[in-house]
Amino acid sequence: MSMYRKFITRILEATNWEDMEVAWQEMLHTDFMAIHELSMENREEFIERERKVMSGDNGHPGLLKWQCLHENDLAMILQLTVEDQKFVICCVLKNDQLFRMMVPGTGMADRGD
Repeated sequence: MSMYRKFITRILEATNWEDMEVAWQEMLHTDFMAIHELSMENREEFIERERKVMSGDNGHPGLLKWQCLHENDLAMILQLTVEDQKFVICCVLKNDQLFRMMVPGTGMADRGD
C-alpha cells in the first residue's frame, strides 16, 4: 500500500484522537522530524501538536482538501488546500514510514495553538 493511501485510510478516516494517535505512531519513523520555516519538531512534539489540532476549532485534518502530487519509494509530495490557499508538503520516506516532513512556514505549524 502506498504511503499516501496509508495516510488517507489511517489518519484522515480516523474518527477519534486515539485512533489517529496510533496511526501517527505507526506511520512516523522513530527519528521523524517536521521541518518548518524557522523551527523543527520531533516525533513526540508533532503528535502532541496534532492532538491539539484535533481538540481545537480547526478540527480534523480530514476536513481539509488533500492531494498527492507525487509519490515513490523515497518521497511523497502533498498539496493541502485550506480555504483558498494551497500549500505543498514534502515528505521523505524511510523504511516505509514518514522520516522528514517539510511544512510551509505560513502558519501551518501553529494550527493547534
